[in-house]
Amino acid sequence: MNFEELSIAWPFFLASFIAGGTAIRSRNVKRTATALYFTLCVGAASYWSFVNGLHLIMLEIEPEVLLSNATYVGIPFLPLFWAASKTHARFSA
Repeated sequence: MNFEELSIAWPFFLASFIAGGTAIRSRNVKRTATALYFTLCVGAASYWSFVNGLHLIMLEIEPEVLLSNATYVGIPFLPLFWAASKTHARFSA
């Protein structure tokens, strides 16, 4: 790893840290179903950002391909959790 890869990846690690902290804080503040869906949505964004940052700093092809594929695990859950939170908030009000 050299400075060029890290200079590209650090915003993803920062976003992952902020999203992870938001997920932990939101779950500890309010314990409702809507807050749970929000926590899951932000947690999926944190996972996606972290794995994408790791993908950017890899120098060898095998771990890069593995992390590239692992990045797509978090992506489909973002709209799913977001829609679930909106649906739950609409029907519970």
